[in-house]
Amino acid sequence: MTLSQIFVSIYAIAAIGVSALAIWRVVTSSAANYKPLWVVGSLFGFVGFATSLNASSDLYLQFGVQIPVISIIWVSGGEGIVLKALFPLVAVVALVKFHSPSSDPS
Repeated sequence: MTLSQIFVSIYAIAAIGVSALAIWRVVTSSAANYKPLWVVGSLFGFVGFATSLNASSDLYLQFGVQIPVISIIWVSGGEGIVLKALFPLVAVVALVKFHSPSSDPS
């Protein structure tokens, strides 16, 4: 594996983790209003990276909207398999907004 493939793979794992944690926090939060909208919004990716898994070691910066946050696409014509991972910005907002209450050690 090339460095760009490793980077995009780690980025994809982080995007899935943030999205899943945000969905869990929204669903279990009693203070969350409009839970279905927060859950659906946490599945959308906006900014991220893409690379070909079997060709060159190019790293592409991606802007746009994608659901789910990662996709694996088979492209005919030389590129082969492309891994795209976009970061769920709504999930980050949900994690900040619905954070677990901090415990007081005293």
